[in-house]
Amino acid sequence: MTIRCTHRVGLLLTGLLLVTLALPFVTYAPNRLLSGEGRGLWQALPWLAGVQLAAALAGMLLCWLPGRIVPFLHLLLAELIFPLLIWGSGQAALELSRHGSPLARTSPGSGLWLSLALCLLLASEAIRHLTVRPLWRWLLNAQVWLLPIILLAIGALDQLSLLKEYANRQEVFDDALRQHLLLLFGTLLPGLLIGLPLGVWLWRRPRWQAPAFTALNVIQTIPSVALFGLLIAPLAGLARYFPTLGELGVSGTGVAPALIALTLYALLPLVRGVVTGLQQVPQDALESATAMGMSAGPALSSGAASAGDAGTAAQPAGGQRANRRHGGSGRADRRRRLWRAGFSGAAEQCAGSGAAGRGADHCPGGGGGCPVRPVGRLAKRRGQ
Repeated sequence: MTIRCTHRVGLLLTGLLLVTLALPFVTYAPNRLLSGEGRGLWQALPWLAGVQLAAALAGMLLCWLPGRIVPFLHLLLAELIFPLLIWGSGQAALELSRHGSPLARTSPGSGLWLSLALCLLLASEAIRHLTVRPLWRWLLNAQVWLLPIILLAIGALDQLSLLKEYANRQEVFDDALRQHLLLLFGTLLPGLLIGLPLGVWLWRRPRWQAPAFTALNVIQTIPSVALFGLLIAPLAGLARYFPTLGELGVSGTGVAPALIALTLYALLPLVRGVVTGLQQVPQDALESATAMGMSAGPALSSGAASAGDAGTAAQPAGGQRANRRHGGSGRADRRRRLWRAGFSGAAEQCAGSGAAGRGADHCPGGGGGCPVRPVGRLAKRRGQ
């Protein structure tokens, strides 16, 4: 019997987790101005170093076992080590503060940061093998952070340097956080409102793509400081001629030019992504959607767009294209004829090769999640 490694990514991650024991776990400095001295996990918490060593070796051995139990065990190991390391950093900072000056600072070291990143990657890789459902993947990834958030809430990490600085300068940190969130959402929302319609419009009119992307590329080449400088004069002029804008905070300096500049910088990747994504839709899927005569609403409500198949997910866009060509209710007989002629090909595309002839219960999505069944019911209603 040949024994081989069945989870190479897990083997790599657990092997690197073993190597991190040689790196500094925390960094201790007499005060916030001096450079810190690295302390290994073996020096700070020897028992925790033994736990990490045993977990890394166990994770490496598990990679040679077959079956779906291996990702589950890897997830358990990651969920064990991840909060333990975070708690251990707080305990190490607490122990060092007892024997040092109140001005001393203990911060996470490179070994801790790398170990935490490897634990998250190991958990993500295990979750990828355990389920394919996006909701369950999101929930499993989110619950990894549950214990660290509890540790932060109960004050187990208060002796770390970052939290000490936050306690001493809480107003400054809170103000910076509010400004960061303002810039984040103030850029995201206008970027989506402008970029998504612009991307769809350029996809429908390819001849305008070259000049539009040229203009967006030129914006990307302008340095941020130069762009802020170019915005000072027009924004100051607007605030002078329209006092209401000045009262709202629009001026040559401040948040307004930052929001405008960040929104302009965000347009190129967003618009390019929309156009590229729509161009990747197979032509067969568009023709099938045209034959179905589906608009975006019925396609989404029937569950056809959420079945996980690339061709099925393109049906709402194809339905919008069909309505634009034929009108909302015009040429219904032609659509029914196209649908009867092309449903078998669409079913093959949605349910997998050969699955349509065996029924929807043999679809990879299962009988309840098959994208063909609701589409078939819709076609039957349209044909009556």
